[in-house]
Amino acid sequence: MNIYDIAAEADVSITTVSRVLNKHPNVSTRTRQRVLSVLEKYDYHPNQLARGLVTKSTHTIGVLTVDVRDAQYANEAYIIEQESEKLGYSVLLCNTGGDPDTQIRYMKLLLEKRVDGIILVGSIFNDSRIDEGIRQFAHSSPIMMINGSLTGPNIFSVFCDNGIGMRRATEHLLERGKTQICYIQDTFTYSGYCKVDGYRAALKDAGLPVEERRHIKI
Repeated sequence: MNIYDIAAEADVSITTVSRVLNKHPNVSTRTRQRVLSVLEKYDYHPNQLARGLVTKSTHTIGVLTVDVRDAQYANEAYIIEQESEKLGYSVLLCNTGGDPDTQIRYMKLLLEKRVDGIILVGSIFNDSRIDEGIRQFAHSSPIMMINGSLTGPNIFSVFCDNGIGMRRATEHLLERGKTQICYIQDTFTYSGYCKVDGYRAALKDAGLPVEERRHIKI
């Protein structure tokens, strides 16, 4: 069953079927219902890829994250999926494991599927090993980086100010008389280093030395 068969059984033109599928307003209620009845009868769903070639949109967004088992990444992916659905978009979620080659491979796959955009979740994507690849992919699809930054056409960024957050956390401890404050760093990403800068800035403003032995890297 294809769009030609649907049009024939509903006794309408192919253009009318297309308008109904795309929720175009210029179709009478009676005609729309007749077409919808035939669509429901045969459980017809248009091929999204073929449809995308015509409309230039597949209403699909690709989301790359490092590890969806991580609570923060899982929550961000969930919110993206829920909000995208409200706007009529589906989400393809990919877990890269932090491997640059896997990140590039997944981005190629998403572009082959003609997604309308790609969202990179986490500052781990601020990696010089894949920067040029991201810039190249941005020629084909807009790219949004969450908590990451990369200059280039069609590349956009949304930030949490991790430096300010860590600075305020350190100041909170200092205000309570705590002066021997250690910072344990377990992520070596753009976001991770912003937090280190915030920690160091708070100590310097308080007139305290920044002791490397208290900056513990694991």
